[in-house]
Amino acid sequence: MMQQVDVIIVGAGPAGMSAALAAHQVGYSLILLEKSMPGGKLNTYQTLEGFPGYEHVSAQQFGLDLYDALTKKDIQTTYGDVQSIEKKGDRFIVTADTGTYQSFAVIMATGTKEKPLTIPGAEALFGQGVSYCAACDGGFFKDKDVAVIGSDLHAMEEAIFLANICHHIYVLIPQPGLAPKNWLVKLNQLANVTIIEGATPLQVMGQDAVTGLRYQTVIHGEQDILLDGIFPILGWVPNFQPLQAFQTLLDQDGFGLANREGVSKIPGLFIIGDLQAKALRRVKNVISQGQLVVKELANVIKR
Repeated sequence: MMQQVDVIIVGAGPAGMSAALAAHQVGYSLILLEKSMPGGKLNTYQTLEGFPGYEHVSAQQFGLDLYDALTKKDIQTTYGDVQSIEKKGDRFIVTADTGTYQSFAVIMATGTKEKPLTIPGAEALFGQGVSYCAACDGGFFKDKDVAVIGSDLHAMEEAIFLANICHHIYVLIPQPGLAPKNWLVKLNQLANVTIIEGATPLQVMGQDAVTGLRYQTVIHGEQDILLDGIFPILGWVPNFQPLQAFQTLLDQDGFGLANREGVSKIPGLFIIGDLQAKALRRVKNVISQGQLVVKELANVIKR
């Protein structure tokens, strides 16, 4: 039997969990669907910056606290990988691999996923030395040599985290102009870190496990380094797959089109958090958006 609720929230990252808490407080019946671990990208970050009154906030602990708030209020969080969303009249039919659900509104908060490294060997050796999450897998490389590939703040943070675990870290920065200078200073102060700017990765080396990385620079040409692990931190791509039936709601990169409150051109279908096309993506912003979107539900939910 198809379960019917007022609102279905897809994605249990900070935006989705915030929206679930706010919707529950108003009194809406809801289901929060998540295909992986609640917390979203909070599970991959070390700390959160820019929270008023706090110098540093543990990202993973913050995610656990949000999820704990959901469980204390008995908010239904269900495992489910959403395959499709269809609108029939004033209702939405959401089909996941674990069941089918019906609602007056759907809040899409599926966020983004790690941009993959697309060089020979990277896909074949994923899980055999190639990892996109230092917080998840860093412990497997204790006292070993690894490389971090990336140019932004997240890549620098992951490198510093790994430097406390691994024997030596090679930080390959394909786009040096994007690397925050203050974080480069921090990395340069660590004895077990080597920074290679302007490096373009060419090949992940190894048969059954990572043994090294081939890269290229303008000055030195092709070079090989022996490694036990590689962490590509290359940015994010949107998890837009459940919105395939609503192509007009996606921009050319697959991010969702909606206003500040998450309202899209399809009545009842809301897009919030990092899935939404916007210039700034910060946890504190998506949490507030999760609160704002619930105010819009009154326009589509019939009591």
